[in-house]
Amino acid sequence: MISKFKSVLGVAAIVLVSTVGADLVLAQIAKRIIPEWRNSAANAAYRERHPVYHHGLAPMVSSTSTSGEHAAYFATNALGFRDTKPRPVDPARAAKRIVVFGDSFTEGANLNYEDTYVGRISAVLAADGYEVLNAAVASYAPTIYYAKLRYLLKTQALKMSDAVVFIDLSDIWDEATCYQLNPDNTVGNRCNYDDRPMKRFKKWLAEVSLSYHTYRMIKDRLKEKGRRKVGHFEAVTNWERARWTVDKSLWEKIGRPGLAQARARMDDFKALADEYGIAVTVAVYPWPDQIAAGDKDSVQVRYWRDWARQAGARFVDLFPPFFEGDGRAAIERYFTPYDFHYNKAGHALVAGAFLAQWHP
Repeated sequence: MISKFKSVLGVAAIVLVSTVGADLVLAQIAKRIIPEWRNSAANAAYRERHPVYHHGLAPMVSSTSTSGEHAAYFATNALGFRDTKPRPVDPARAAKRIVVFGDSFTEGANLNYEDTYVGRISAVLAADGYEVLNAAVASYAPTIYYAKLRYLLKTQALKMSDAVVFIDLSDIWDEATCYQLNPDNTVGNRCNYDDRPMKRFKKWLAEVSLSYHTYRMIKDRLKEKGRRKVGHFEAVTNWERARWTVDKSLWEKIGRPGLAQARARMDDFKALADEYGIAVTVAVYPWPDQIAAGDKDSVQVRYWRDWARQAGARFVDLFPPFFEGDGRAAIERYFTPYDFHYNKAGHALVAGAFLAQWHP
């Protein structure tokens, strides 16, 4: 009886090991032949942790950026900034160089670089001899803007004449809940989900296991399908990361503390820029939630306009053009389907409004 049990146990072990082995091997094959997995792996490869400013992009990338059904060409230059193509950057050029800071809106989610507002602004200002560099990366906020500017100036000796900061509404959420400036001027993250052991394990498992990756893919698609059932307008509105300007409870929880920390970091940013003779511009723009609520004269606009006046910085208000006409129609016209990021038309609107207000 014992011998028979050992025999069955041995067979079971062989089957288990064989199954796991086959799963791991097939996962490596799938990574190379399944576009969805291949693009996902590519995205993960060029987004990397940074010891000073928390996270950024790998330099000299030529790849594809994917988000759901959206795919765009994705390239970075030698500084790890999104660009039209991989290319070297001369750090010593200073006379007419604008470095842009921002989050995923400014990085240009879902679009080719030339269709983003930074790409469009760059194309126009190039005629006046300006080089525009895009230092924006998804999930950035003022704490990172300051730490990254400091790193670029003091470590990489990057020369620039202007620094333009597109402050996103979600930046305030990030400042209130996640980012902090450590005593050594590096960025800490109080809500870094990737540091959780189970989160890291699941992420690793999705990279090496065909069965688990397939499960995650099906789960994500069902979730996305559920979001789409409610319609575009409903899917892109009612996001807490943006609603702090129109929701009193979120104002107390997110808006007030988030703006206070964001202001402190932007004070640091301006002081550092002044030290190097760099002109600073702050620009603000709406999410669908502000448009839906008619929040044109938003606290986001008033707060940063006042900060710019007191700090001696330029201010660009990109809210008004989104409030011309019906709000629901504007959301349909300027935002990616089922996504709160701008589409091509939205980026074109931002670029045009920025260029109409910003002057050298």
